[in-house]
Amino acid sequence: MAENGGGFDPATTPSMAPPEGMTSNFVDPPSLAYIPRATMYTALPLMMLFLCLRLYSRARVGFKFGADDFVCVAAAASIIAWFALFLTKLDQFYYGRHRWDYPMSGINDLFVNLNLGTTLMYPTCAMLTKAALLTLYLRIFHTAYLANRAIYLCLGTVTLFYLISVIYLVIRCSPRPGSGEGILYTMNDCAWDTAVLVFVHGVFGTVSDFVILLIPMSLVLPLSLPRNRKLAVAATFFTGFLAVVCSGVSTWYRYKMMHNRSPDFTWEPITPEVLAIVEITVGHICGSLPTLPPLFVSFRNSSRGQFVIRHLLSLRNTPRNDAEAKSPATSSEQVAKHQQLPEIPGGQLTDLRSFMQRVSPSQRLKRWASNREVNKEATDASQEVQLFDEADVVDLDYHQHLRNNVRSPA
Repeated sequence: MAENGGGFDPATTPSMAPPEGMTSNFVDPPSLAYIPRATMYTALPLMMLFLCLRLYSRARVGFKFGADDFVCVAAAASIIAWFALFLTKLDQFYYGRHRWDYPMSGINDLFVNLNLGTTLMYPTCAMLTKAALLTLYLRIFHTAYLANRAIYLCLGTVTLFYLISVIYLVIRCSPRPGSGEGILYTMNDCAWDTAVLVFVHGVFGTVSDFVILLIPMSLVLPLSLPRNRKLAVAATFFTGFLAVVCSGVSTWYRYKMMHNRSPDFTWEPITPEVLAIVEITVGHICGSLPTLPPLFVSFRNSSRGQFVIRHLLSLRNTPRNDAEAKSPATSSEQVAKHQQLPEIPGGQLTDLRSFMQRVSPSQRLKRWASNREVNKEATDASQEVQLFDEADVVDLDYHQHLRNNVRSPA
């Protein structure tokens, strides 16, 4: 820069004048960088866990991959890329400090490119995450004509909006090669344009998240299902309400930034960006939840699953038995029992009566009824696996119900 020869030192000059009564601190300034870092370190493993369970469920239980699975993988890849850029900005450029604690030497072309990259990755991740959820809806509700039209409309609107946003940001905020105005341009005009566009992203994201949540709920709640079954199905989709809440709160913070025209763009965006991280990862997890029931049902009915269930039940009863074994009263009772005379074996008549009771018609009838209940549960479980194998999340009469209640076009 021109002032470099006149004693200007970018390493000791703050990128923004500190407010009245405050001084710049380049050594150990307050920072919010730990919040997005901890959020990403927590959200990414959870997201990858549910994604791996989804893919495993498709490969081992459903044996059928669809377009929604491939879009979901693409969304996960974009989220990982977004987090990588964000962490680089936090670690190398101390993003999260106040601007008056940030030297001018840190505002360089690499910082500008990283900032633009993270700004571009948010609409990309949001577009792919919503598209993955909507394509899953197309797979689940493929017999509902009106629902399909609503899903296609949402899919087209979401894709078009975010693509236009990305193209606008690339054209408006890319540094001008050879002009020498890249840094100043980004810090002034582009920073304001980005704040406005990010607020628009928040409004559109909140509305679209609510509509995407409303589509399956409007189809599932009217179904004539048992209450527990209906609540379980509704809860699977209703987890997306957390994404709606995060999107709404993030939009409020973005509005405050836009309204106040805050120049502190290394501190103020941290809170809405953390909420955006939670929104995107929760939305991605919600796209995997409806595909997991077949995996759990299959495991529950397998021999390994039965062994695990019995083992867990035995562990639950172990502490009580250990407490009884360690109690003095129990020990004395056991000693007294050993000191007693041996018991006289039961007579033949008693043994014969016990044998006849075991093979009596009433006992055989009870045993037959019990076996019938076990077979019925196994049949229901196999039907449930087959049902979930087709990515359906309601009972077997679900599609017939939709055919009877959803009108086809004339």
